[in-house]
Amino acid sequence: MRWAKRLAKPLLQRFIRRIMRVEGIITAPQLEALETRLRMICAPDLERLETKIETLMTSELESLETHIQYLTAEVHHLHALIRYLLVPDADSTQQHTQKDDTRLTCTPETLLQASHTSARQSTNHPLKILHIGNIANNAYHLAKILNEAGLACDVLCYNYYHVMGSPEWEDADFVGSVDEWTPEWDSVNLQGFQRPHWFAQGPLHIGVNYLYARRQRHIFQAANLWPELTFKFASVPSTRPLVLRPSPESCLSDADCQGLIQTFAQAFPERRDKLQQADLDTLQFYTKHVGLFKSLFAEYDIVQGYSTDPIWSLLAGQRPYVAFEHGTIRQIPFDDNPVGRLTALAYHQADGVIITNGDNNHAAERLKLTDYRFIPHAVNEKWLQPGLGQSLREQLRQELDTDFVILHPARQHWEAQRDLNWEKGNDIFIEGLARFIREVAPRAAAVFVEWGQKVAESKALLAQLGITRRVQWIPLQHNCGLSRYIDACDVVADQFYIGAFGNIMPKALAHGKPAILYVDEARHRWCFPEMPPVINARTPDDVYRGLTRAYRDRGWLQELAESGLRWYRTYHSNAVIRERLMTLYHDVLARYSKPRS
Repeated sequence: MRWAKRLAKPLLQRFIRRIMRVEGIITAPQLEALETRLRMICAPDLERLETKIETLMTSELESLETHIQYLTAEVHHLHALIRYLLVPDADSTQQHTQKDDTRLTCTPETLLQASHTSARQSTNHPLKILHIGNIANNAYHLAKILNEAGLACDVLCYNYYHVMGSPEWEDADFVGSVDEWTPEWDSVNLQGFQRPHWFAQGPLHIGVNYLYARRQRHIFQAANLWPELTFKFASVPSTRPLVLRPSPESCLSDADCQGLIQTFAQAFPERRDKLQQADLDTLQFYTKHVGLFKSLFAEYDIVQGYSTDPIWSLLAGQRPYVAFEHGTIRQIPFDDNPVGRLTALAYHQADGVIITNGDNNHAAERLKLTDYRFIPHAVNEKWLQPGLGQSLREQLRQELDTDFVILHPARQHWEAQRDLNWEKGNDIFIEGLARFIREVAPRAAAVFVEWGQKVAESKALLAQLGITRRVQWIPLQHNCGLSRYIDACDVVADQFYIGAFGNIMPKALAHGKPAILYVDEARHRWCFPEMPPVINARTPDDVYRGLTRAYRDRGWLQELAESGLRWYRTYHSNAVIRERLMTLYHDVLARYSKPRS
């Protein structure tokens, strides 16, 4: 080593000079010769010394490096644990509802404690429900409502990162913009919002392992997996030790497959398309990962699958399970493909089915569902704040030079074929709006949200009808932003073809704003004892007449808004939804409860 040579050389020189001082008779040439001679004699010893020092130092450095790496990893683990523990399980941005207010009179109090599964350690634990899938944040909404009522709900949102499947979109009033499909939430100011631990969004295998560790109370493992639940790691294999891993082969036995095939044949003898072994061989993503879910499902009392995700419970043999449709069964279960057939069977075999679109009771009958119930889409009531959009209202009126603003936040999708899975009937609204502006209110204005597959077509139609300048396009809005626009407008326009409604209309009514849309009242009478008080419009002429009356008779419009708010609180509020969910779970669990001796 260089440092060893630098140390030995001056020592040798001092030794030679000491001899010279003692003898006093050595000349300079003799001194140089002696120094050279001594170097030659000592060189082998110096080389051996250097090698020995180098070996010792290398060993010690490697050991030290290993210790440093270990300590660094421990520091990271502790840091992750501290951050994990600092985030509360409940939504930290809202206060919990008082227990006295959440007690459900129609549901036995023991529902929150009774369990038929062996996973529960004692009867003092709340009901545990796993929600799988989170399109439009439906699972997040319901889990939050139920958790605030005292239940223990988790959400698994796997391989799906759209903004409308993220809690930040619902409960953070953030500043800035994010990519619609792969949002980086750490790049915007979330105003202090932190997603709750019961919401797991990320790659399937990581999400399953995280929730399994969470329910097993393996706090360190859960804390280490928590940072990986983000889209950044979606395509990167986890470096963490995972307890549950997918199988390289199908987890379904031959007997399992034959049982599914026979059950489908018995359930749907009239269908020309049949469930076959080839279907199950094709869907390897399901068959290779179902083993993960079998272990996870054992930690819960009920599994609630959204859209096509009840398939997991069907394949895993999970009981009981609930299927949640948000337009899913309108067409998908009747498609002639493997996913369609498995979806049909999953809903048919479910212990309970939640229908959120009133027109889908006909599909429920075609699927021969034994227990289906209407439970409306949940509205995020966090942003029902008086005056939330007051400043925006003044801004819009000034920018658009108007005294009448119509908000049309529905996704832009319309076409001649009228695909029921996507159709919104935006063209119907645009044609009625154009006539209204031309003939009745030239200064009226509309605000459209720029999202959906037919934005270009909608803009072209607006230009063709000559009202482009009376329409302002805005980017896709998070929940708080959309609530501001609803509060700032005079009327909210929803969809105009299918005859059903999702979240936009009730959200408008909850804000005390009248809504114009098409509601097929005949198909909703089984859902509500009283139809929602809205401006019902199915054609461009209906839209024209409805907007005309709203514009000219502001007293009637105000009465309509007040009636809508009363209707929402009576038939659609979160309290109503919570009570219906609890009743459903009680009825489902009662079928599996052992009779008391």
